[in-house]
Amino acid sequence: MEDDIQDGSNLIFILSLPRSGSTLLQMLLSNNDKVSTASEPWILLPLISFLKSDFKIKANGDLSRIAVEDYLRLHSDSSLANEVKKIALNFYAKATSKDAKYFLDKTPRYYEFGDEIKQLFPKAKIIILKRDLSDVVSSICKTWDIDTIYKMRDYKRDLLAAPKLMQEFQDANINNPNVRTVFYESLVDNPEAEVKMLYEWLGLDFNPDFIDFTNNKKANGVLGDPIGVKANRKPKKNLNSRKILEDHYWKDFSIGYLNHLGKTFLDLYGYSDYPQLKPTADFNLFQYSCFHKRTSFKQSMSNILKNMKYYFTTSKYKKEIFN
Repeated sequence: MEDDIQDGSNLIFILSLPRSGSTLLQMLLSNNDKVSTASEPWILLPLISFLKSDFKIKANGDLSRIAVEDYLRLHSDSSLANEVKKIALNFYAKATSKDAKYFLDKTPRYYEFGDEIKQLFPKAKIIILKRDLSDVVSSICKTWDIDTIYKMRDYKRDLLAAPKLMQEFQDANINNPNVRTVFYESLVDNPEAEVKMLYEWLGLDFNPDFIDFTNNKKANGVLGDPIGVKANRKPKKNLNSRKILEDHYWKDFSIGYLNHLGKTFLDLYGYSDYPQLKPTADFNLFQYSCFHKRTSFKQSMSNILKNMKYYFTTSKYKKEIFN
């Protein structure tokens, strides 16, 4: 068992965008006595950031990594990667029951660290969970009350970088038996068949009763899905998932967003049924607001005038300017 712990054979990781069904998948996979889990551990985000020099954290991540490596060089015969692994494994062990075969770590934004997780734990099971990106946009808006383009900026990396990072990781591990891609839509359309396949992949006995997660309290905590899973006992389609996209404002944003990703990429990602893709004013405004650097008042006014067409072609331009 000690060897299993060291190589990650007892670990399951979910890589996904926020609002992609990761809590639902977590509940289904842990609804038994062989898989332990916790709400959202987040433990690897700060730890692996030490190992990834291009991932920026507060207080200068590069200097932090250099300082810790120097400390270990002078005072320990262990590497930084081994120390990170020790901390993570000790953390997981505290939440793993005696009879469990796995600990499942479901933490948003592990899409940043797929390669690093695989290097630390080469035999861990890694699930890439995808959802229709239009529904991701809609669910972000609904869950966190995002009603303007400017509020959506907080999720710019989730929308612009995450899908490509996940696809790159999937492509690089196409022949890796420990990496599997799951689609949210399949999970809710045919939960018993999908979950059974995952249990078989994990080497666990499956019982159809596992689909009803009413009594699964393992993932209770401050974080996690605040609306969907808590309102249901089993996987269930949200018939109102795209209701927000009926608003011209967000429909326009979504069309522009998908067009930005491109049909070729969307086909690779597994979603190609988008009849109307074109540049849109609302998404152009989002991009502009995400990447425009701070400038003087005079320059800012000049830029606003140059981009006035973006403001005045949206149904909520007044809200964008005055809120």
